[in-house]
Amino acid sequence: MAQPSQPPSKRKEIYTYSAPWLMYGMNWSVRPDHRFRLAVGSFEEEYSNSVRIIQLDDETHQFNEVAQFEHPYPATKIMWMPDANGTRRDMLATTGDYLRLWNVTDNKSVRLEGLLNNVRAYPAPGARAPPPTSQGRGAQAGVVSDGGLLRRGLRCGSPHAP
Repeated sequence: MAQPSQPPSKRKEIYTYSAPWLMYGMNWSVRPDHRFRLAVGSFEEEYSNSVRIIQLDDETHQFNEVAQFEHPYPATKIMWMPDANGTRRDMLATTGDYLRLWNVTDNKSVRLEGLLNNVRAYPAPGARAPPPTSQGRGAQAGVVSDGGLLRRGLRCGSPHAP
């Protein structure tokens, strides 16, 4: 009598990664074209820190560094753009002193796309508001409705402009 075929069992595996520094912020990517990819931020008690993008190699079962970029201060929060279909640009957000948006190209190079700074949009009671200015570097908004993360005075501009 033939044995009924059993479905292949799912293996439970544990993978490790040892960074050269203390790890602080991290986040898994959900893109289907970059499976098992993780962004990991350093915690160095100085201005200069970094973020590494590591990805699991299916053949060697090891995490390999695919990209790295410098980050001022430790990245207290790291988050990939939620893109389960893989149809949008590959973006990464980090926080520290500012909210930074990074563009990851071909899973190899990382470029700073935007720097968001929480500026005071409303004067103190009794003070006069300065006239609105346009510096050609982005936009200013009075209130951002995003669930409370950034509420007032969001200013978006190029980090390379004076």
